[in-house]
Amino acid sequence: MFYAIEDRIRGLPAAHRAAGAADRHQAVDRGIQTLARCAKFGLGKAIRYTLNNWGGLTRLIDDGRIEIDADTAERSIKR
Repeated sequence: MFYAIEDRIRGLPAAHRAAGAADRHQAVDRGIQTLARCAKFGLGKAIRYTLNNWGGLTRLIDDGRIEIDADTAERSIKR
């Protein structure tokens, strides 16, 4: 779900990417809720990891300049 949103906005100016913050916020919320429901199946550790790294996740969501991964930059420096 995160990559589907990123595919839609990749290459757009930062202002346009930031405008999609609501979609990204909803995707993160749905992801956290899914993890919370699965906690009884041993994913409690994943939930804690996610919540402990919440600042980094929200920085990606709120800042239109940041992409979900470094693939574009890595491809630009590889031959």
